[in-house]
Amino acid sequence: MRTRVTSAVLFTAAMLSLAACSDDKKSDAGAATPATAAASAPAATTAAAAASGASDKEICEGVNKAGEAMKADLIAAMAKANGELPPVADVKKLLGAFNTAVLAVTPADSTSKAGVAALQMAADSTKIAAAADPITAMEDPAYEKAGNDLEAACKAVGVKFIN
Repeated sequence: MRTRVTSAVLFTAAMLSLAACSDDKKSDAGAATPATAAASAPAATTAAAAASGASDKEICEGVNKAGEAMKADLIAAMAKANGELPPVADVKKLLGAFNTAVLAVTPADSTSKAGVAALQMAADSTKIAAAADPITAMEDPAYEKAGNDLEAACKAVGVKFIN
C-alpha cells in the first residue's frame, strides 16, 4: 500500500511539474485559464508543427502549451475521481495527449538540445503510457532524466519549468 501511495504522489508531482511550465516573461495577468489553455493547445501545436525547423524556444513554448493543457486535463480527471488518482485509462490518455502535443511542436529530425530532450520525453511518455501500471512506470529514472534534460534545455533559452 505504501508503494502505491508513493507512486501516486510521484505521479501527481511529475504530471504537475511537467504541466507547470512557464515562460520567464509571461505574467500571471496574461496567463490563460486552464480551460482556455486546454482548448487552445491543439490549434497552437498544429500551427507550430507546420513550421519546420522550430527553434529551441519555440519547442519549449510548445511544450509549455502542452503542459498547460495536460495540467488542466489532470485537474479535471482528479476532480472527476473525487480528488483521487484518475483511473489508469485516464492516465494513459493524459500521457498520450501530452506525447502527441510535444511531437506536434518538435521536428522529428531535431538535433537541438531542446528538440532532442522533447523527443526523448515524448518517447518515454509513450513507453510509460503503454505500461500496465503507468503510475509505477513513471518512477523510471530515465523518465526523470528526460524531464530534467528538457527542463535544462528550456531554461537555457528562457523558458522555465516550475517545480
